[in-house]
Amino acid sequence: MIGPAPAVWMMFMGGYIALALLATFGLAIGYPQWRLNESPWGLYGAVILLVCAVGLWLLAQAGKRRAKAEMHRLKHFLDEALGCDCLSLAVPD
Repeated sequence: MIGPAPAVWMMFMGGYIALALLATFGLAIGYPQWRLNESPWGLYGAVILLVCAVGLWLLAQAGKRRAKAEMHRLKHFLDEALGCDCLSLAVPD
């Protein structure tokens, strides 16, 4: 398998999970604040966390774009070293 290291994958997944949990907490606090006509700081926090989640997703997309050429070079090197088109052979029929 050609892909990112498991630590990198877990960093992004952990970031998504943490942001989702914190945003849910912000919504759970902010909605009652809004309904009670208080300052809904929880909703503001949820919006900020949503923007952070979009930023994290954009960062992941930029990383995929930057690594694409390197992954193709790595696949080509592996194919030459083993003398086959190993990726097509690994796909079940």
